[in-house]
Amino acid sequence: MLTRLSALRQERETISELMGSAIEDGDLRESAAYDEARTRMFETDAAISQLERDLLDVEPGDVDSNIGRTFEITIAGVPKTVRLTDGHPQIGEVSTAGSLGQALLHATAGQTVTVTSTHHRLVPTTSRQIMTAGTVTSKRHVPEGVTAPAINDVHTQYTSTLVTYKREQPVQVVNVIHILSIA
Repeated sequence: MLTRLSALRQERETISELMGSAIEDGDLRESAAYDEARTRMFETDAAISQLERDLLDVEPGDVDSNIGRTFEITIAGVPKTVRLTDGHPQIGEVSTAGSLGQALLHATAGQTVTVTSTHHRLVPTTSRQIMTAGTVTSKRHVPEGVTAPAINDVHTQYTSTLVTYKREQPVQVVNVIHILSIA
């Protein structure tokens, strides 16, 4: 991280010189060189600020870590090249927040590590769905000679159908990773 910070600070000096040259050329309103240098300066300053904030979070055990290093590994026999990062990973990078990143954090070349992760897969599932088909109203039979209020019996009819859908099911995946080299 310190090497990267030093390189960014040196790049900032170079950009500053480019901006100075553009200023000497005259009218800045139409200077594409000045606009480009100013944009690069903003990006470099933002990267320097982020790196300085990250350095504040470094703990003593982080010095021996592999953050920022590039690994040649094989996963399930397939060779891959990945870079370990502790930030938000880009394409080709692995974050220390994930199980693979944690395994690579203090790994050495020639080592074999096992990484367990949880994935979700869709599994076909069938269940019975019960729905109301309607109601039937019938008059209650009252024997002769009995005086009773006219009460109707109400019966609800149901139908059932089998419904198939897919639900997520967690699956543990174990990968054996061979670390071929670290640069």
